[in-house]
Amino acid sequence: MARKQLYVSLDIEADGTVPGPFSMLSFGMVVLDIEGKLYGTHTANLEKLSYADPLGHPDTMKWWNSTPELKKAYKKTREDLVLPKIAMISCKGWLSKIAYDNTAVLSLIGFPVCYDFMWLYWYMMNITGTCKPLTFNGFDIKTAAAIALDLPYSWANKRNFPKRFFEGAPKHTHIALDDAMQQAVLFVNIMKEIKNESIANKQGFEELDL
Repeated sequence: MARKQLYVSLDIEADGTVPGPFSMLSFGMVVLDIEGKLYGTHTANLEKLSYADPLGHPDTMKWWNSTPELKKAYKKTREDLVLPKIAMISCKGWLSKIAYDNTAVLSLIGFPVCYDFMWLYWYMMNITGTCKPLTFNGFDIKTAAAIALDLPYSWANKRNFPKRFFEGAPKHTHIALDDAMQQAVLFVNIMKEIKNESIANKQGFEELDL
């Protein structure tokens, strides 16, 4: 039996630049297929690493304190805290169950995927010794948007996206699960656009009198 392809939209929030010296504050995950069918959500707020800087990176913390909305979002990350070990074990168990129940392979998606994966991978490897059921399969939404809009990668920012990309998406709040859900909706809408463009190009090619 062929394995189904599911996508894990991941968003993390942190108090610094890299894991280890600094801590991941929270993460949110949304599992979906390419058509937008939702298979589940998962989130956790983590206690800071015992050996990390308890104050966080000065520049990151300055950013967290720069607006009332960000201050509120940071405060949300400090509620209902769990130990990083417990959070990673629970996350892996949740992902494994989804993969097993649906005979699916899981691929991460992010905006950009490299940043959020870096944090999750470091935590999983250092705490549990493995990143399974996740692998290095990752899909960058920013890259997909650049392709869909025919833009240079550096211009593929949300402020340059058409409104149709955000149809059905929640607001970006810097609360991990909210942002993971927005990414999931962006991914589905952008991939639909790429698919439709591909179909149109194929039809146009077939109609040529060669």
